[in-house]
Amino acid sequence: MNSLEQKWNDGLVSVIMPAYYSEGTISAAIESVIMQTYTNWELLVYDDCSGDRTLDIAENYSVNDSRIMVVKGNLNTGVASARNKALEKAKGRYISFLDSDDRWKIDKLEKQMEFIKQSGCAMTYSSYELMESNGNTTGKVIECLYKEADYRSLLKNNYIGTLTVVIDRFHISDICFSSSRHEDYLLWLEFVKKGYKLLGMDESLAYYRVSPKSLSGNKVKAAIWRWRVYRRNEKLGLVKSLYYMFMYTTNSIAKRI
Repeated sequence: MNSLEQKWNDGLVSVIMPAYYSEGTISAAIESVIMQTYTNWELLVYDDCSGDRTLDIAENYSVNDSRIMVVKGNLNTGVASARNKALEKAKGRYISFLDSDDRWKIDKLEKQMEFIKQSGCAMTYSSYELMESNGNTTGKVIECLYKEADYRSLLKNNYIGTLTVVIDRFHISDICFSSSRHEDYLLWLEFVKKGYKLLGMDESLAYYRVSPKSLSGNKVKAAIWRWRVYRRNEKLGLVKSLYYMFMYTTNSIAKRI
């Protein structure tokens, strides 16, 4: 048995859920984890200093289910830091993410755990469906465009939805989100640059809530952050940055048609 096998619980999925002012949505998010057909999971809810009932709601669930752990932050530090702090407490070999305003389909973990074990990949992701701010599904599916992620295709389009990801820490033990905007996107780019095998599943396994208040809801800011990823983080030249910015814009429009 190697050191990684000794460190983490094989078969256990640690679900990382950052939460901030989510009293209207967190119950549905938590219940979508509880209802999973794959039952060997732990849920780590990190409350990032919400001022509403988010913490109370999460703690009520933890009282009735020992698999749920709630951590209260002392200072609002943002989603990247919240995920990193929850990751420090994760005991599972496998890591997944679910924000407190999104939901999973009931067999999400079961199908992905079967896939990741059979394929031997370091990380898997899937298609997902959009839902309105009131929780109603739209029928619009964001397709898993590539069976295997690579650097160039990811620069054109971030087709990896964080809520669909499952990571095997036996392959990727260094999971840490950057404090820069688009922190999840930067992490996927880092993974493919390091040569990790990231495989997609062409099946919708989750629901992503589209809200005017969400980060992705502000298209201008999102575009500015993407430009900074190209120029500052990835240090691409001007011509390449303009090319990938054009592809990003085109793909963003296509997602909403």
